[in-house]
Amino acid sequence: MSTSAPTLPEAYALDVSLVASQLGVVPTTGLATEEVAQRAVAHGANAIGEAKREQLWKMIRGAIFEPFIVALTIAGLLAIAVGEVRDGILILVVLVPIIGADVATEFRAERALDALRAASAPTARATGDDRNLPAQLTHSPILRPERGTPQQ
Repeated sequence: MSTSAPTLPEAYALDVSLVASQLGVVPTTGLATEEVAQRAVAHGANAIGEAKREQLWKMIRGAIFEPFIVALTIAGLLAIAVGEVRDGILILVVLVPIIGADVATEFRAERALDALRAASAPTARATGDDRNLPAQLTHSPILRPERGTPQQ
């Protein structure tokens, strides 16, 4: 078989044998392990890429420049400028835990999204070399969706 995996944008509407022949797959046995490896090398893994995490300093910078924080900073500086030093310093000091809570919440939210992505990763069984294998969802295997939690 070849290492090129043609694409069929509307394969769902075509006959199974036509799709299988165009993709170079034998419906009863699936792809050979070597063919799966060759297609993965040629076309890359068939997976959703990891979300890029925002750096901590960028989270802090984003929190500092939120409109509410900017307004409170200006209010604190103006209070100091007009002679209300104690009130101005109090306003500025209170901003520190507000910014900290904002950054901590954003950090925890990103971790929660990562956990959700991991928990909802697609799983299936694939047919290859005439045997059932855990699906790595590489290019063009014969997938056998099953109900329930897959055994690993």
